[in-house]
Amino acid sequence: KFQYQKALDVALKAVQESPPQLLEENRLTVISLMEELFRRNGLRIALHRRNEEQLLGVLNFVDSVLLDSRFCSLMTTVLELIMHIYSGVVKLSPRVEAVMHACLAKVQSQVDSMREMAVVEGMLDCLIQANQIQREHREALRTSAPIEGKAT
Repeated sequence: KFQYQKALDVALKAVQESPPQLLEENRLTVISLMEELFRRNGLRIALHRRNEEQLLGVLNFVDSVLLDSRFCSLMTTVLELIMHIYSGVVKLSPRVEAVMHACLAKVQSQVDSMREMAVVEGMLDCLIQANQIQREHREALRTSAPIEGKAT
């Protein structure tokens, strides 16, 4: 039987103990493991029944990669699961609560940035459309203008 929690703990420990040249590789291993656990519906099992230190290990990892756009979706899923599993006990640990709030603040910041980018994208779409209409109008005027020197 695959031991989801133990596998995640071993991968997280490798990240915590990584020399700088192996850090990215070990982070990708944790990400790949989390993706596979999610695919197998084992992520909840891997996150369940953790003590404060184990939960902090997961949360600190999530916090460290949360703003990487490659992993943001998976990390928000991990945060959702953690909030669902531990919602009643997060406030019992000031350390867990602090890291959780830091993660949630990053998520909110990303959401705000995405909203701002959507507004800018809308503005750019309008400018591009206006430019296209102007070009088409100029082209229509140019092709319908009388040719000089030709008698009518």
